[in-house]
Amino acid sequence: RGTAAAAADDDDDDDERAGATDHIIPLEEWKAKMLAKIAEQPARESAEAEAAMLAEAAASGQAPSQPNSSSAPKHAPHLASEGASFASPSGLRPPLSQRFNYGAFDAGARLVQANPEAKGSGAILKGDKDAYMLNPCSARKWVVIALPEDIKVDVVSLSNHELFASSVREWQLLGSMKYPTELWFELGKFEAADSKLRQPFYLSQPNWARYLKLRFISHHRSEHYCTLSQLAVFGQTVMDDFSESMELQRENLEDMRARVQSAAAGGGEAATPTVAAPAPAVAVAA
Repeated sequence: RGTAAAAADDDDDDDERAGATDHIIPLEEWKAKMLAKIAEQPARESAEAEAAMLAEAAASGQAPSQPNSSSAPKHAPHLASEGASFASPSGLRPPLSQRFNYGAFDAGARLVQANPEAKGSGAILKGDKDAYMLNPCSARKWVVIALPEDIKVDVVSLSNHELFASSVREWQLLGSMKYPTELWFELGKFEAADSKLRQPFYLSQPNWARYLKLRFISHHRSEHYCTLSQLAVFGQTVMDDFSESMELQRENLEDMRARVQSAAAGGGEAATPTVAAPAPAVAVAA
């Protein structure tokens, strides 16, 4: 089984548990305060800001810049449409809406551990848009989940539906076949858009894992709270991967047979297909 580059787990358990927990008021109360604050702001502020921008642009002789309507992150290759198919060794995989979510509570996934400041962490596995994992944005945020079985993970999606809370921006995905462990294999680093839609992140190299650890490195906007509503994990089971490998071998054998028959009929020599050797796994101890 090939792996991505391994990353040492620098989250010492004592450090992750250390420190006093911030006082957390109910998010509904926070929403009410934010709504009141927005209602108090006069509408002319927006017009004044736009007039100032136009005056500054006119003074400099440049056209005023237009707001960027696209919220795509810098690492755009990691993002793709939820309804899009993507390539696999034996063809195209179906869109995510037609695939099984191995990160769902109903599928057998479970929350293992999270940073001590987190509240309602198990909600990210239940698919309820009105529930969420809640954290002070100042906390060092992370979560560990257990998948129902060994999964060759190829896509992970995140969703945040809360309006008055900051959402994940940069985050890191780690994997392991056991827990607890001192060695996590890095599956990827991603950057999410500031969007309320489900955002799928495609792994450049699918990898096997039984446990996943998500580290939330930064966030959009400057709200007091950071939330995450849903997490979904897509991939293949051992049997799925075996079936796909057997199908690929069958297709290769049929292709070789066709080439041999074609060469025999034409009096030439059949070309021998080359198979690339897999890259060696690299691991770094903690």
